[in-house]
Amino acid sequence: MKTMKTMKSLKKLLALALCLSLALCLAACNTGNKAETTTAKPESSTNTENEPLEGGWTTQEPTELTAEQKALFEKAMNGLTGVSYTPVSYLGSQVVAGTNHRFLCKAQTVVPGAEEREVVITIYEDLEGNAEITAIEDVESEAPTSQIANPFVDFDSLEEAEKLAGFSMRVDAEPEGYPIRQIQAVKNELLQMFLATGDMAEEGTEHVLFRKGVGSEDISGDYNEYASVSQQELAGRTVTLKGDGKLVWLATWTDGNYSYSISVSDGMEQESMLALVKGLN
Repeated sequence: MKTMKTMKSLKKLLALALCLSLALCLAACNTGNKAETTTAKPESSTNTENEPLEGGWTTQEPTELTAEQKALFEKAMNGLTGVSYTPVSYLGSQVVAGTNHRFLCKAQTVVPGAEEREVVITIYEDLEGNAEITAIEDVESEAPTSQIANPFVDFDSLEEAEKLAGFSMRVDAEPEGYPIRQIQAVKNELLQMFLATGDMAEEGTEHVLFRKGVGSEDISGDYNEYASVSQQELAGRTVTLKGDGKLVWLATWTDGNYSYSISVSDGMEQESMLALVKGLN
């Protein structure tokens, strides 16, 4: 009987020892797994040249515009009137079904005495290379606006536009092949008339822009630097002509009470430009 009790006691001790061993093994395995999980850290990488921003935007360093970005900006601005936008730097891009581009620009409404301000312009470029403005945001504002601030009002006739402007404009000489496409006015400040060979929104369309505004300041809205700048006396007017020495792109003058400008998209000979100047009153 004592032998049987001793055997049973030994079996219980062996079973208890085996359970303790299994428990210790399981604890050791769990500790090892936790250690591996804690020490296994993914390596981080940074991109100092093109830094990703929230929303998938990527910055460009340096921010100076490339020739391709300048061409894209000019394509999106084609046919835009009322406000002059000059790109200062390229802020970044966002890949969508195409690409969104952001430009920091200087903006100035083309009316006498208008103040210059900074804006951020977003341009969408589709997969076929077409470009359009989708937002213009004042740098000081909190949210972009999808509408372009434009003080000009469209009219079907020059007579109607003159009522809003508060003065008259006469265009006696019009270039052949350039029908009137658009007539606009800014209340009590400015009149303008676009003549173009085709739809002004189409790339490659040639146009002539006549302007007359109150005051003696330059109202052309053309801030380009030209290789040739000269002055001509014509019927009591001192006319400033700007071009490349062969063709003229811009003519400006004032009579003291009003300022005038004529700009052409593809330039014209000086004699032809002076004929247009003579007919604008």
